[in-house]
Order: sequence, then structure tokens, then C-alpha cells
Amino acid sequence: TGAPLLDTLSALQGEGVALPGGGRFALPAWSPDGVENVLRALQSSPVMHNASPLDAVMVDAVALLFDVIFEDKQAPDRLKALIARLQIPVLRVALKDRSLFSQRAHPVRRALDALARLAPRVHEGEGGAARLAQVGTTVDRLLATAETGDAAFETAAAELEALERESEQAIESGIADDIAERVRAERAGLA
Repeated sequence: TGAPLLDTLSALQGEGVALPGGGRFALPAWSPDGVENVLRALQSSPVMHNASPLDAVMVDAVALLFDVIFEDKQAPDRLKALIARLQIPVLRVALKDRSLFSQRAHPVRRALDALARLAPRVHEGEGGAARLAQVGTTVDRLLATAETGDAAFETAAAELEALERESEQAIESGIADDIAERVRAERAGLA
């Protein structure tokens, strides 16, 4: 199952697909400033008329996943725009590998989970902007290699988890520096 829809997704990522009665259907264009759940557009398109019921359920499940991500108030819009670019690659994996939703260690889940945990750490500011740029590089690389499936997501998950660890260490180091400075100030005040 999923092969005809997978083939259609490949065409949709290109110039779109020809419709039986004439015309073409293409997914909305990606915008670096906006966040749109393109899977909702896919669901209501004529392309889904030939999809199997199981494929339709998978499209809905992945669309719901992205709905939740896009509604997250902690994630800045620039991060959401990067994540939005992953909709079709995530759907492609979900159609091929149904274990995506049942295995916490699945590379796609790990990558999305790491992005969710990074969300509060990529806000404006020097450190957040640098982390956001690193996320952008990882997303670009993932999109360039997404056809390799789990291997591309495995690499992306590892990169994002490493970025998350670095972010956590930077926060802990900053807190330790703040505490040390307050202790020094308090001791100076007592002296």
C-alpha cells in the first residue's frame, strides 16, 4: 500500500500532477515566512480520490502531527517554517513505514522530538539565532537526502540531538556563571 500515493507525492514535489478532467494540482509553494499545513491541502485535493483508506488515515495522522507542531506557542515562526518543509518527507516515511507512530526510537520521531525540545531555545538572541541557523542547515541537508529514507532522518536526528545537548550545556554553563557572579557579589557586599 502507499505506492500510488508515494508516486504522486514525488510528482507533487515537482511540478504537480495532471488531473483526469484537465488541469493540474500542485501543493502550495513553500514560503520562508509562512507556515501552512500542505497536507491539509493534499487531503482535500482530487489526488486523494485514488488513495487507499489506510493511506488516507496516514495522511490525516501526519497532518494532525504537524497541526500540533504549528500550534505550539513556544516555537518561533522561523522554526515552524523550517519544520513545515519536512511535511512531505515525513509523510513519505509514514506511508512506507507504519512503525513511525509506534516506535519512540524511530529516526523521524527522534528528529521531530529534538526539534520540539529545541523550540524554546531558538528564540531571538545570539545563541538562539545560531541554533536556528544550525537547524536550517540540518533541514536543508535532510531535504537533499530525504529519498534515502531512514538514513537521512537518522543523520538529522543525531545532529539535532547533539545541538540539543550543546544548548543544554550552554544554558547550564550560563546558569553556573550567573550563580558564581552572584556569590562573588554577595561576598563582596559582606566584606
